[in-house]
Amino acid sequence: MSNAFAEIMSPVDFEEMSLRICAVEDYFENFSRSEFHFRSGTEARELAKLYNTYEPFFSREIVRVRPNNEARETEFQMSVRGLLGAERYAVWERSQDASYQEIWDFGRDWALPRDTILKVWQVRREAEQEFSQLSERADLSAVERSAAWLNVRQQTEAALASLLGGGTGAEYLKSHGAWLNVAPNTPREQ
Repeated sequence: MSNAFAEIMSPVDFEEMSLRICAVEDYFENFSRSEFHFRSGTEARELAKLYNTYEPFFSREIVRVRPNNEARETEFQMSVRGLLGAERYAVWERSQDASYQEIWDFGRDWALPRDTILKVWQVRREAEQEFSQLSERADLSAVERSAAWLNVRQQTEAALASLLGGGTGAEYLKSHGAWLNVAPNTPREQ
């Protein structure tokens, strides 16, 4: 397919078509409702060029299974960081994180300051890390693990209530707090 298009189009037209298709693909369409916004059409175009170099549109359409190549992914992310700068790259990364996007949407709906949204996300990430560490600890009995889990959950709920206030915090937990209700895992045998 790629060769057929290349035969009927000039290289410039082919690149333009690929960039326009790439710009509306799944990698970019989520940014319409996220914290990240392109500063200009030129920036969007440059990012589309990077993405299209990393994973050309036509290869994605023909080969639906995307190989996991950490080196290429790292190279791509470093290129994006170089294009956007460190601060905007952090926003770019957060905007691709589903848990952050959930918090961002809630914060936007409740007119929360950006700093509060970031703090809520950090509280969630820290709690999830603690939950993960508890799940890995083979030295705890099931009762001890459950008690520790409950303690982390209560501390997290208190931190969220402190950040968001009583009513907003309760609404967040009601509508987006399911991640706190997951039971601790039993560690796998080593």
